[in-house]
Amino acid sequence: MVHRLIFTILLLCTITMYAQDTKVYNKGESIPLDKTVLTGKLDNGLTYFIKENTKPSDKAQLRLVVKAGSLQEEEDQQGLAHFVEHMAFNGTKNFEKNSLIDYLEKLGVQFGADLNAHTAFHETVYKLSVPTNNEELFDQSFLILRDWADGIVFDKKEVDAERGIILAEQRERNSVARRLYFNSLPELSNHSRYSKRFPGGKKEIIENFKYKELERYYKDWYRPDLMGVIVVGDFNAEDVERKIKSHFSSMKLPKKAYGKLNYEIPEQSEMKVIKLRDKEATEVNFALYYKNKAKELKNHEDFRKHIIEKLYWIMLKDRLAEKELELNTPFLSTKAGIGTFLGDTDNYFIKATLKDDMINKGITAALEENFRVKQHGFTMSELERAKLYLLNYMKFVASEEDKIPSKHYVDEFTKYFSTGKIAPGKVYAYEFYNDVLPGINLEEVNSIAHEWIKEKNMVLVLTGSEKAEFPADAWLKQEVSKTASSKLDAYHDSLADKKIMEGKPLPGKIIETNYISKIGTTIWTLSNGVKVIARPSTLQNGIVEMSGFREGGSSVVDDRMFLSAVHAGDIIGRSGFNNISDMDIEKLNMGKVVSVTPRINYYDDLMSGECTNPNMETMLQMVYMYMTKPNKDKAVFQRAKSKLLLSDKRRKNNANSIYYDRISKIMTQGHLRGGGVDSEKINSALSLDEAFEFYKHRFSSASGFTFIFTGNFELNTLKDLVTDYLASLPVNKDVHVGWKDIGLRRVKGRVKEVVYAGEEEKSTVNLRYTGELDFSLEEQYKLSTLGKALKLKLTEELREKMSGVYGVKASGFSTYVPYEWYRMNVEFSCHPDDVEPLIEATNRIIETIKRDGIGESELAKIKKADLANHRDGLKYDAYWTYKMRDLYKNKLPLEEILNIPDLVNSVTKEELKELANRYFDNSNYAEFILLPESYKEK
Repeated sequence: MVHRLIFTILLLCTITMYAQDTKVYNKGESIPLDKTVLTGKLDNGLTYFIKENTKPSDKAQLRLVVKAGSLQEEEDQQGLAHFVEHMAFNGTKNFEKNSLIDYLEKLGVQFGADLNAHTAFHETVYKLSVPTNNEELFDQSFLILRDWADGIVFDKKEVDAERGIILAEQRERNSVARRLYFNSLPELSNHSRYSKRFPGGKKEIIENFKYKELERYYKDWYRPDLMGVIVVGDFNAEDVERKIKSHFSSMKLPKKAYGKLNYEIPEQSEMKVIKLRDKEATEVNFALYYKNKAKELKNHEDFRKHIIEKLYWIMLKDRLAEKELELNTPFLSTKAGIGTFLGDTDNYFIKATLKDDMINKGITAALEENFRVKQHGFTMSELERAKLYLLNYMKFVASEEDKIPSKHYVDEFTKYFSTGKIAPGKVYAYEFYNDVLPGINLEEVNSIAHEWIKEKNMVLVLTGSEKAEFPADAWLKQEVSKTASSKLDAYHDSLADKKIMEGKPLPGKIIETNYISKIGTTIWTLSNGVKVIARPSTLQNGIVEMSGFREGGSSVVDDRMFLSAVHAGDIIGRSGFNNISDMDIEKLNMGKVVSVTPRINYYDDLMSGECTNPNMETMLQMVYMYMTKPNKDKAVFQRAKSKLLLSDKRRKNNANSIYYDRISKIMTQGHLRGGGVDSEKINSALSLDEAFEFYKHRFSSASGFTFIFTGNFELNTLKDLVTDYLASLPVNKDVHVGWKDIGLRRVKGRVKEVVYAGEEEKSTVNLRYTGELDFSLEEQYKLSTLGKALKLKLTEELREKMSGVYGVKASGFSTYVPYEWYRMNVEFSCHPDDVEPLIEATNRIIETIKRDGIGESELAKIKKADLANHRDGLKYDAYWTYKMRDLYKNKLPLEEILNIPDLVNSVTKEELKELANRYFDNSNYAEFILLPESYKEK
């Protein structure tokens, strides 16, 4: 007996278990794949993953994942991985040219939203979302995936036409942030292959590659042993498995072995400094990176270590967030984390956006927080809060496992297949967290700093404008050494014994109840005049959404106070309440899923929130406190003011900001409230005292407020809570209810403005038709439909036929605030030399619609998509909230939400033709063109 006990102990020591945790885990045991997933591999090497999920019902998400991207391109193929992806929509074995898009759009599948793809360094992913209650379409979806796998047709005319579209996409996506990232990559990745194979490719190769090179990339890398088919949705998994086998088993595996898939990031032996400037950069960003070879995340020991690192960066992030809220902080924003960098490398990072005049101070402050953790570690109170946050979050996610949208799961399994990320299932993950978290001690978490914070593989990155005053490299390196060796003060956790609310207010009453049986919705009128609209549902397992609104906003003040009033919600709403800071409120709620956000916009006072069911009382307590006991915080005010000053700087230095600011000024006829505000006005007119008094005055009265609650809650529970916390809110007759007309009107007549800004060879065109109308939600929908019809026609003309744009936006908008007006809008980016031909083509298409209307098939596509979006929307509480708020504000019965399909189906092509002639009014037409500065002399 003694010997058997000794053997058992020795065995336990050998395989290593977690004895201190709630449940015993074998450290070396692999983390399983979600047990609800049906997975397998065909004889040709193709892997599939199938999961049944009914959120949303009658729909499925499909993916074809290819483990090859830009890294696999040869020197003369740069950009061709992305090019192949584009060609998948320009003709396949079973769908000639653009017939695939046309076929799917006729069935309500939207190009972009439901039909798309992306190319990255390591993967190419094709995406399709389809209804499953259309058996023919669902079957065809697998044929489409198979066509993408080995049936793409590289028609030479289509290839040449697509060259221009891809170059247009490059221009459209050529932002400051993108340029700075890719320019930093050579040094940041130590000149690895990642720095030589950007997914967008090279312009000269895209313009001139030979057709055979495109086909060669496709033939070499689109092979079944590098492919995964992932399907998640409302279906029978075994039926889907049969469809996959039927469509993909015949795909041949090439005899030739594929080339290299994975590329390493070379290590560096000492600290590196990278400085980058961009003429259009409007902010100074500092980043501190430590890089290490990626750790495997395959077994329970790996998973536990992953949780320890997550606890570490949650606490580090919170410390930096506290620094953001200090008086005279150098930070405008901060981030921190530990995770994947690129390829075989992980990274630990701290990032901060710095004030222009405090760059050195900001760098030092970021370094100090980094080394403070290394010297002193975190505190037990910080760790307990972080544990509570993580555990409650994982519990919440697990409780919603069957209500999480299929898109989330299909993306999760894509990462599992493509990069090896774990996907054990929400319940499994929660149970592991629940069992392992109690045994994680402070020493383990604090040891993370010593594992990561080393000068080897350390990189400092500074980015900003050409005028930014960066410190010298020598100073940066010296500051790292100096801060690391300094004796820094330990962190003091200042959270005292505070509560969200001390005691309950004197409750009010419900004086009237109405019930709308058709939509299961109750309306209460409270004793203080507040209205509550409550719609319990089981669309989620435990989420409750709240939307409070009242007409008013900053429109009720004169121009002198406008700036303080319009930013009052942001400033005071982030200052906390009852002498508890915003950060301390977050700490007090760390173990809860709850948030409340007060806002004030131009024409509304707003109070939004969301929580899990057990935290409804906390959410309503926060509403009460934000309305009755707001704080005035000078540090929050200074931070908000600094961000506004940065925004003004951005408007003056960034080409797009200059362009859109000019549009706003012209369209609103220079109205004070119609565009951005300059630094002089911010410094002279923005007042903390005025912002606080305005906020306090507006929210001192609940009169006129309506609150909508949707989600999984008991009506009687909510009834008691609104009686306690909403019916008890004060009413002040001096608070004006309703918005005021501030006199902001759109310009009339014909306008043409050319803005010269920026160096990139890129232009933006914005065309607007504006005027007055008789507003109704029905007319609003018809205008929106007209915009969608125009988008279909312009996409066909400007993209597919002319190859002049990557995408085109066209929309119809209307409102009754502050007067009844509309805007028909067209916008696209293009090469500067193509501006005039594309504008001419746009105007020609508009005139054609005015003369001939749109085709029945085009209108049918729009209706199919809108009906599908409505059906899907009804499965989400947020959709009910949005639609009921719209109906209520327009004084329409809430049950009208059920009649939206009737409205969609009622629109005729004759109506749209008549609307086109009415609303595409050439006498009220504005044309705005952005051209590079170099074109000013042309």
